[in-house]
Amino acid sequence: MDDEVYKVMSTFIWITALRPKELLQVPYKGKGENLGLKRYRYNEVKSDIPFHMASKGKNRSIEIPAYFWQWICDYWMPLRTKRAELFKKKNGYSLSNSVLFLSSDGRPVTYRMLNYQLGLVGKNPSFPQDSLIPKMFRHSFATYFVLEALKARNMLNAPYVFDAVIDNELREWM
Repeated sequence: MDDEVYKVMSTFIWITALRPKELLQVPYKGKGENLGLKRYRYNEVKSDIPFHMASKGKNRSIEIPAYFWQWICDYWMPLRTKRAELFKKKNGYSLSNSVLFLSSDGRPVTYRMLNYQLGLVGKNPSFPQDSLIPKMFRHSFATYFVLEALKARNMLNAPYVFDAVIDNELREWM
């Protein structure tokens, strides 16, 4: 995975539990309900940012953690700006602000591109799995969510008993 965009997208899924197709709805500059999704200067993001999206025929909302959106602004958005300039140079027009993720050649990243690049990682002999798909990062979010919840309740080494609170919190995120 030589292109940084796929690392950023994988991290985004892992931290927010977004489905890969929901991730592609995250804008460079939000509008309407997503107005808070914009480029901030260093240490300007003070609270989690709501993100509203269409998902499987329903409207869904999550809170993007402030620390993570600040990282996106500080790390990814400067690269995105350069890639948008490359797109404009190649195509003669500017890219829509609704596109946050651009490949190294300036093209908007699609689900197929993300899936293909992660598949290449899975084919690497040093990778422990036979395959890697974007949804695996969503599943790892769920695993770590439960792990942290059990730690917080001092239940980590206790025999596991179903905890409806943890289950409901996780269901809300997912």
